[in-house]
Amino acid sequence: MKPTDITIHTTDIDQPYKELGEITAKASKRTLYSKSPTLEEVHVKLQEQASKLGANAVIKVTYNRAASLFSFEVLKAIGIAVRREVRDR
Repeated sequence: MKPTDITIHTTDIDQPYKELGEITAKASKRTLYSKSPTLEEVHVKLQEQASKLGANAVIKVTYNRAASLFSFEVLKAIGIAVRREVRDR
């Protein structure tokens, strides 16, 4: 599975799954003139981390936007990497 095929959800999902672990991703605005970090940027990073664990979804994702000592703006996402179980039809 390609990382871009991993789905991102802010809530739980309505199907059986196995939790693989909590993952975190950050995107930063490095200078005053850089563009603000986007959800798409943190989603790509979440998908990359989830892929390494063998996940096919990330659930219960929360976001936090703040400033830090090293960048003007940081967008942080935290979620749970899961492996959805395939239902028999």
